[in-house]
Amino acid sequence: MEKQYRELFDGVRASQRLRTEVLNMNKLERNEKRRGLGARHVLALAAVIALLSVVTVVAVAQVEADPTLGNFFKGDDEGYGQSSGVVGRQVEHNGWKATVTDCVGDKYRAYIGIEVEAPEGTVLDEGLYAMWVDNDFDTGGREERPYSYGGFAYSFEDDDPTDNKVRLRYDWASSDGGANHVKLRLKLSDFHENHGYLYEERNWDRETLCEGEWDFGWMDIDYTDSTIHLEPNVEIPGGDGLVLTAADVSPLGIRLYYEGHIWYVDWVDNWFVPNVAGTVRVLDVDGNDLLENREIESFAGYYSFTPRYDESREMARLNIVDLDRIGSIVVAGVEIPVQQ
Repeated sequence: MEKQYRELFDGVRASQRLRTEVLNMNKLERNEKRRGLGARHVLALAAVIALLSVVTVVAVAQVEADPTLGNFFKGDDEGYGQSSGVVGRQVEHNGWKATVTDCVGDKYRAYIGIEVEAPEGTVLDEGLYAMWVDNDFDTGGREERPYSYGGFAYSFEDDDPTDNKVRLRYDWASSDGGANHVKLRLKLSDFHENHGYLYEERNWDRETLCEGEWDFGWMDIDYTDSTIHLEPNVEIPGGDGLVLTAADVSPLGIRLYYEGHIWYVDWVDNWFVPNVAGTVRVLDVDGNDLLENREIESFAGYYSFTPRYDESREMARLNIVDLDRIGSIVVAGVEIPVQQ
């Protein structure tokens, strides 16, 4: 009986007090087995059953869903196939469905696409929508691991401002190459619309459209990794002995590794190296610039093909490039072939 109670509660959101009451019913059953249930115990059991009928059942479903990131990116379909994976995890709360549809990334950056569907009759127009994110990662004991401190998942531009759906994006990073092949514990909360910043109050003007939590539990994040690893071992001009030892090139960005520093301070590590190496250019197989933003800047040695925000401050569509189209990269004037 206790096992049955515990299995029942795996899909039920209830207070700890209520859970204790129900799990204690098996003790009640054993004590009263020979002499029957007393009136007080019958009433207690009835009360618990009544409470179970009104608690919120949180069902985490595995579904087939249109890929959010797969439908909202700039670049090449081949690049998406070289860097993507399927998730398809859905939670419903108060009639609002949130679905983690797909994931895209490389060793150093990972993105998940989220579709939110409001109840019929609700219109989610062209506003900037967001949800608070609480997460954790399990790498199975691997030293390389992602880092993310929660924050918000923000909406893309809306492809249909007359319907009840909106798509959001959330991402995390790993400076040591551990963004992929992880278990992600994800919880979203409070779907709201952001109306702008209130400068006098020094706070955002947010309107909560649905309050509550969408707890997805633990899910596997696994996407195709087609990263090309290069070991150019070339000296950066003007870098006072700075050597570019390795480069990882993926459909989403470039990670550069160096030896030697222009400033010989241990804590600096790679943080100031990009100031010496400058921006990076990505050329196609014919030697032409491949990206709209001709030169890309880095954060801690990683050069993302995607800007953080577009002009409207909504999340920019991912810029994903077919690896077969990348002929070379140019670092501080030094051209490094990608296709060997």
